[in-house]
Amino acid sequence: MLVHASPSHLWENVVFQLILGVILEVTHHWKRVGALYIAGVIGGSLAITVLNPNSYGVGASAGVYALLTAHVATIIMVTYPLIFNPCPTLI
Repeated sequence: MLVHASPSHLWENVVFQLILGVILEVTHHWKRVGALYIAGVIGGSLAITVLNPNSYGVGASAGVYALLTAHVATIIMVTYPLIFNPCPTLI
């Protein structure tokens, strides 16, 4: 998480972490978002190691992908009842 390939890689990770992290922290608690981020970083590092042992991973992109996936999941969970039951008071 502390080593990045280039300054642009670092800034892209920071921007996406701020945008996605703040939105998720409003919906969920900071502890849950932090645990998700750390689990994403560890899981991404393990996946890179298992799938391609001759390469190395730098940066926190796996954590950003975990935040992005959590954000998409939150959107689906919020909009799913509205799509299939648009007017719940009539039931």
